[in-house]
Amino acid sequence: MVKSELVQQICNIYSNLKYRDVKMMIDIIFNEIENAMTKGMHCEFREFGTFKVKTREKREARDPKTGKKILVEKKIVPSFKMSSLLRLKLNNIERKSLQNL
Repeated sequence: MVKSELVQQICNIYSNLKYRDVKMMIDIIFNEIENAMTKGMHCEFREFGTFKVKTREKREARDPKTGKKILVEKKIVPSFKMSSLLRLKLNNIERKSLQNL
């Protein structure tokens, strides 16, 4: 699913909302997540997951083409950790069946 499909899906569910208004709301949400992550904060959405940033230290690696050693600089990368509820949904396991174990 791409952003335009998400916007259209929301417009289909809530027919009283205009496409451009929903698109603006989605843009604001993504921008706020981006702003928080650039400040080193994490964004937690209960029952969905957490977005955060991780730092990869500089390291030595090999160029796969030439086999020469190269130095990969330190960098910051985005990370997503899904919630346990989302993991259960993805694996088609209901909460009730786990409680019976």
